[in-house]
Amino acid sequence: RRVTLTAEELATRGAVSGEQLFFLLQSIPVEQVHKFSEEIGVLFASEVAQPNPHTPTLMCILHLHRKQAALLRPGLVDPGRLRGLVLRPSADLDLRLGAVLALGTPVAGLQIPAEASTVEALEELVSKSPQAVVRAAAAIALLGLTKYTHTAAHLEIQRCLLESTRAENQNALRMIGEELPDMVSDGYLLYLLLCASAAGR
Repeated sequence: RRVTLTAEELATRGAVSGEQLFFLLQSIPVEQVHKFSEEIGVLFASEVAQPNPHTPTLMCILHLHRKQAALLRPGLVDPGRLRGLVLRPSADLDLRLGAVLALGTPVAGLQIPAEASTVEALEELVSKSPQAVVRAAAAIALLGLTKYTHTAAHLEIQRCLLESTRAENQNALRMIGEELPDMVSDGYLLYLLLCASAAGR
């Protein structure tokens, strides 16, 4: 399958629209993404800096970033830029959540100081974010970075499950079910979602 874009197209944000970039990124086979890692990283930085960034394009890059990490390849986005996006209150919520989960994806070649900074940022979200879904995402990310040894992250996940009747926890429950399927059985998660939905009516 031929990749239908050039490095110049990826690196030059002004050359094409956000929609075009989104479709160009989707045209890259997963096994060939690493060939464009530098250009995609530059694109992410330039897109985030736009007054009105194209959220689907950034979400696509975050998805590719996690896919590369799963293949034990270097990530596409610098952890510092991910942290900046996570801590930007004006950013789209789904985009912030995507960045949080990307931070929790172990990346080949990540330096220990950068990882320590990431852990601190995620711990801050778990302890202080007013949004249940953000706390859940940060807890999931911490578990990924620490190989499921982070006590506060485990406690946050359990709290979310125990407080499942609260309507605000429904999105958090769905995320836990998608990201941590081995920790929550499908039947139990469905039961919790139904209880939360009934309580919200």
